[in-house]
Amino acid sequence: MVTQGKKEKIKMGWGLRELPPDSRDFSFGKAFGVIDLKDIPANFVVAEPIKIEDQKETDFCTGYASSSVSEDQEGVDLDPLYAFAKIKQVQGSPEKWGANLRDTCKAAVKFGFIEKTDSPFTLEKGRDFLADYRNWPEALDEKAKVHRKKSYFKIDGYKEIFDALRAALWMNRDKKKSILTGVGWRDRWNGAEGGIIPDYLTDPIAGHALKIFGQKDIGGELYLIAQLSNGRDVGDFGIFYFSRKVINRDFTYGAYIFEDMSPEEAKKICWSALRKILEAIKETIHYIITKCLNRY
Repeated sequence: MVTQGKKEKIKMGWGLRELPPDSRDFSFGKAFGVIDLKDIPANFVVAEPIKIEDQKETDFCTGYASSSVSEDQEGVDLDPLYAFAKIKQVQGSPEKWGANLRDTCKAAVKFGFIEKTDSPFTLEKGRDFLADYRNWPEALDEKAKVHRKKSYFKIDGYKEIFDALRAALWMNRDKKKSILTGVGWRDRWNGAEGGIIPDYLTDPIAGHALKIFGQKDIGGELYLIAQLSNGRDVGDFGIFYFSRKVINRDFTYGAYIFEDMSPEEAKKICWSALRKILEAIKETIHYIITKCLNRY
């Protein structure tokens, strides 16, 4: 456990980028409704972490966080390095630092995840090699389909994101679905005693993707439980606890949950009639432009 008094500088990786606005995101609240918050117990987890990973000083946090979320549902150790490479393939720019959560979710839906035992590489290969999706055998994409997600939903439906997160967790506890989200990480949080994040107002170092997987009562106050990818020497052996105030203020990078619903069905439920018309027009225009370009 790392404490405030420890003088050694802790080196950590991050890698979460700001989330661009996109009204096409599927709304969790619209699709699944809301519940009475009084029904949520003070202490619960949807699934115990399979493994606390360490991304070292890379920008791979989105790959680590998304694979750990998927692990809760799949019940098997998944490879975060492949996950990050596929996120980079969605972006089309392996050299670019980090990724946002929407591109992370798109990779989970388009490609999926491979099991750790199927991965040919480790972190020793280096950041640039691993982030370049062209270095990964194409045969792995077929294996990844076994753990591919159908769709992803943006967590919403409540006045506070803290309540939206814990409600979504509780509603999906039987399916062991945790939440992919992120925060502007503060340097002094590295040494948070017992993993309990203090209310520091210092500027964040960078965005950091993580997994929220439960709720805990600490001294009469509710905290959400987060799994990071910075090893077991930080926090509560790799686990941190975020208060309502910190989450409502600092979790500004979006929050998503994977669902076993097809995108077609999600569109019927979540998109307005106007949105459906606009998307149909965009698809038609894209089809016409593509046909014209192929002709010449």
